[in-house]
Amino acid sequence: MQHAATLKQTHLYKVSIVHEKIYNVKMSTELRRRPRHISSLTRGSIARRQPHDNSYNEEKFPRGFPDWFRFFRFDSLRFSSTARRNVRMLECSAKNGHETKHETKNEGKDMIHCDAASVECISHFGSHVNFTPQFHYTKRELEPYRFVGDTEMDYLLEYLANTGEFTCGAFDDVIAYCASSCKPHASRQDASFIPKHKPTQTWPPVKFYNHFAKPPPWANFEQIQRGIDVFLAYLPAAGFALYYRSLVGGFSIPKIVEVLVATRYLVPGSMRRKDPRGETEGSCHAREEAKWQHEQVNAKEQICSDDRKRTLERLLDTGGFMACCFAPPKDADDTVPALSLQPGGKGWEAALRVRVLHAKVRRSLLQNATRATGGWDLDTNGIPINQEDMAATLLAFSVNVLWGIELVAGIPLKEEDQRDYLALWRYIGWLLGVDTPDWEESSNPNKHEQRLPPIDPCGPRKHFLGKHEPQATMVDDPILHSYATLESMILHLLHPTKESRQLVSHLLSFNGKVEFRSEMCRTFLGDPLSDSLGIAQCSTVATKCLVYFFLMFLRCYTLLAMTFPSIRRMFIAWHGSFQRKFLTRWEADHAKRVGVAMGGGKKDYSDLKGTCPFSMHMPPFDVQSEKLS
Repeated sequence: MQHAATLKQTHLYKVSIVHEKIYNVKMSTELRRRPRHISSLTRGSIARRQPHDNSYNEEKFPRGFPDWFRFFRFDSLRFSSTARRNVRMLECSAKNGHETKHETKNEGKDMIHCDAASVECISHFGSHVNFTPQFHYTKRELEPYRFVGDTEMDYLLEYLANTGEFTCGAFDDVIAYCASSCKPHASRQDASFIPKHKPTQTWPPVKFYNHFAKPPPWANFEQIQRGIDVFLAYLPAAGFALYYRSLVGGFSIPKIVEVLVATRYLVPGSMRRKDPRGETEGSCHAREEAKWQHEQVNAKEQICSDDRKRTLERLLDTGGFMACCFAPPKDADDTVPALSLQPGGKGWEAALRVRVLHAKVRRSLLQNATRATGGWDLDTNGIPINQEDMAATLLAFSVNVLWGIELVAGIPLKEEDQRDYLALWRYIGWLLGVDTPDWEESSNPNKHEQRLPPIDPCGPRKHFLGKHEPQATMVDDPILHSYATLESMILHLLHPTKESRQLVSHLLSFNGKVEFRSEMCRTFLGDPLSDSLGIAQCSTVATKCLVYFFLMFLRCYTLLAMTFPSIRRMFIAWHGSFQRKFLTRWEADHAKRVGVAMGGGKKDYSDLKGTCPFSMHMPPFDVQSEKLS
């Protein structure tokens, strides 16, 4: 028995080193081409977990170099924390294998993952995933989520539209209407907020608002506040990770790119959706070709200027939403944790309004959901802004940030900090419409008909369909679940196209400094994915040195917060003050843009009663009107 246990541990160890060994500088070209041949791998440098010991002993990397060499390296494809998670997932799979039967990547076959032999090592754009059925999702498991939207908000908008209770236009504030229905004597009211009949507790707007005014039982606001502190403490590293890893990396997903193109969000004018006649929105059939080309040349400079301005505004809007959630209110009571995300807080309202915006976009695109009319291709892309897309976006703001901080600092955050940060985004995701396992309290009566278990990307575990879920032996670890879910979605969705490359080129060049941004992006994404996205390598030594020394400064800055608690508290206060100032300025600028978009030229949002601060400034292309608004 002891000999068998030793062999089992050896097998687990050999599988876990696949990810690490791929990047060993002494590995031969033959092994690089065949990462699945575990028996051919010799013993290498990994983060190994000893039996009955919760600590990890890391060997030197690369072999032959001293430990301090790590401090000067930035490798986006090889994280020390990945090997640790792989070991833990393999051990959990071995423990639960005799009880769990599930489909693997080889579709159509069921197998019992009773040991490490069921693990499949998959390489994708330089990243290597140890696919474990207990933690990862197959393509067949993820694909149905592309046809599930936000059932609660979609139901609410459908109800309001069908009954005529409230108009759901681009600028109508649905959340303010729901709030006024629950509080009929609220101070902020006008005629558009007065219900046509006396609201009851079962009325859908009231039921929706009350449902999300009561936090779910798993929401711990003290933990959520600690998650906010994690973001504020490492704000510079998190900000660069969001831009260069999450935003640019997200453009590699063609099905998400389709939504961006359809709504003209962060895209250049050259990528406008085509109308049913096969020409761009700005073209005119009666116009001669030569005259059309002449006008295009004359308008090129103005179009580029407008594109750059619009892109910057959209990026600032994303920052404004995050500031609503994370900026500490001025002169607020410090004894109330996560005050902005408490029901009724500024971040809480902002998340629900962004959710309404997504539902309006989804509803608008689905009105022309046929390829024949030049609208949304439902069969190919699924429902716009579906559950898989929302889960992937949530992981881009959570797990990708943790990965980015580890890349910048050279070491991962403490597991307590990671869990706190994931708990923060799980709660924000719940407000944004990402499904969590609380169906019995849903505000949508039709949600019980949904048969798919929620992905719950920042939750504690993977939920299996029906009887296959091993409830007694599942491991509740949000770190393992969130990272494995993101890896699964990368394998499923990350396949760059021509449109992806166009969007990335536009985003990196919208405001100059192309070489610097390109080199930063290659550092955060890695060379394989960067090459696929057409991100050029830096041609000047000066720019490479500038990027390297900038990252080294950022590493030292981040490590100070990790090492000294007093400096961490000081950084939280500094960055919190910055977020508060940014929010004040963004609210003023955004209010002006809302007024201009409405055609009134209003300068103060307080005069725009009934208008949603997160409005659909740029509604999707309307085939009938054929005009941009």
